Amino acid sequence: MEALNSWVKGIVCYSILTAVFMEVLPEKFRKYIRLYLGLLFVLLFLSPVIRLFHLEDRMEDFFNRENLKIELEDKSFELQLKEEAALEELKEEYTRQLGEELSGFLSGQGYKLSEVELAWEEDTGKQDFGSVSSLTLVVRPLYDAEPEGIRVERVKIEVFQKQEESMEERALKNELASFYNIDSSNINVSIQGGEGA
Repeated sequence: MEALNSWVKGIVCYSILTAVFMEVLPEKFRKYIRLYLGLLFVLLFLSPVIRLFHLEDRMEDFFNRENLKIELEDKSFELQLKEEAALEELKEEYTRQLGEELSGFLSGQGYKLSEVELAWEEDTGKQDFGSVSSLTLVVRPLYDAEPEGIRVERVKIEVFQKQEESMEERALKNELASFYNIDSSNINVSIQGGEGA
């Protein structure tokens, strides 16, 4: 009989606290709290049945197991984010190394690299993974001095007209195509300074 009295007292206390809680909370949180309190009420209501069949240990084990699953999923997600960050760092390092390799190649050809836009195959499942797929660069002759400050020597405006490649640009483009073993249509070269500027 005492167990029944404590069960009824628990339900009455729960009902009073729920009513007070709902009045104090802002409107936007009420639906979430109502859901949680509803689940809590079901557990409170079923507590005599749970005790009767000695299910407390099973329920505790179940909740502990579910809690561990959630923690494992969280840790797995954190590890995935860390792996993605590490992969991005490796990709940046590889791109930087390709840029240095390109800069060394160009200095051997008598040019220095001003700007580069380099794309490479990032899909690890493909056979040509890591190979350069497209290249856009601006180079200057090695002997050409770096501009100091802002200096405008000549302004050239072209409207709806494709700029023709010089012989020097075309030759460098062909050298780069054979060096990286890619189609020369995926390479754009612009030589600044020198005689043509």
